[in-house]
Amino acid sequence: MPTHHAEYADVLWEEAIAAGPTGPAEVAGEFVRRVEEGDMPAIALLLSRRVIGTVDPEVIRRTFAGSREEIAARRGVRGINVLACREGRWAADMTLAILYGDGTVDTEVVALVREYGRWRVDLTR
Repeated sequence: MPTHHAEYADVLWEEAIAAGPTGPAEVAGEFVRRVEEGDMPAIALLLSRRVIGTVDPEVIRRTFAGSREEIAARRGVRGINVLACREGRWAADMTLAILYGDGTVDTEVVALVREYGRWRVDLTR
């Protein structure tokens, strides 16, 4: 597995293990909120080690900047509801209904993995 950004990943993981939401539903909801805010440091703390270690940070930044713009165009996130949770020992899929300020609702599946006892969003699954 390539480790383009291994040093960065190690620093993030030292911080991430000590803080943040713990359950898969909490992590998925927090992830959506942080994307809406465009809070890249917080987003990075919610991403799996595999994502941080293998995906170019610029690609991550551009991806979430686009998502933030889409959310803003829909007048923000008004609510997040968990529709389903498929949770195993090491992985979980959270199906969320995201209600936007313009009244539209999207269903999103957030894939998570458990790393060092914490749930993290895994964009590579």
